[in-house]
Amino acid sequence: MSDPAAATRELPIPPAPWWLTGEGYIFPLKSTREHVLRHGFLPPSEQDCFVGGWGAWMLVRYRDSPVGPYDELLYIPGYSRRGWRLTWQITKIYVSTEASARAGIRTWGLPKEVAPFAFTTEGDALRAVVGEPSDPFFAATLRVHGPTFPIVSLGTPPSLRQPVRAWPPTNTSLPPVREGAWLQLPALGLGWGWSRLVALGDVVIDPTRFPDVHASGTLRTGLACLPFRMNFPVPRQIG
Repeated sequence: MSDPAAATRELPIPPAPWWLTGEGYIFPLKSTREHVLRHGFLPPSEQDCFVGGWGAWMLVRYRDSPVGPYDELLYIPGYSRRGWRLTWQITKIYVSTEASARAGIRTWGLPKEVAPFAFTTEGDALRAVVGEPSDPFFAATLRVHGPTFPIVSLGTPPSLRQPVRAWPPTNTSLPPVREGAWLQLPALGLGWGWSRLVALGDVVIDPTRFPDVHASGTLRTGLACLPFRMNFPVPRQIG
């Protein structure tokens, strides 16, 4: 019997830039430095430059991408200072497909892991569950409300800066990356869409697999982008 994951690993990785469309839910959060160092999945080698401040967690449903539709849950703990520049770093991120994980790791240094996603509608609420049905590690209820308004991003700071991560170099046309280097790109690339406010209802999280957003200081009101179109650009290799 063929292995779908193995077959996916043999496919070429679509090069950046990527254009993506979908729906997303963004919640700002503000953690202390001490909390992130203990619970934010920040690697020990990158803790000295972490200063804290505003970060975010996001739940995204990509309807169209160069690797097909996929879902995503990610966490940004706050700012790191590198020289004079403040940057963000994604320290935990799950996606629903092997193809997205492979491309994200290789192209942008994103520490993507694969997990099942399930979405159900309960009245005016959206229920999202991530993890195996018998052992989910994230569940949240979201309620969109208020008027619709346009949103536009022109590629604003702070930037994302991710360490290069190893991945088997199978059948890829991407340029080589250097171990120990960093990949940097705008945290918010060029994009536009329509938005409403979204309220966070009940949340259940296993903090050993995803940061507890309540303990991380999440706001209860976020931004729902319904829908959006955005560009994820070519990263700049540093170091």
